[in-house]
Amino acid sequence: MSWLAWRRLRSAGYVPPAEGVMGGRSGPSPDPLVAPL
Repeated sequence: MSWLAWRRLRSAGYVPPAEGVMGGRSGPSPDPLVAPL
């Protein structure tokens, strides 16, 4: 995934599972699909 797409997802509040594991959930609101991961 390009980082522009990643940035767009981030600003939408989506935190990729790998990022959630490495850096903690820093998105505005945890995505229900990502939360279990």
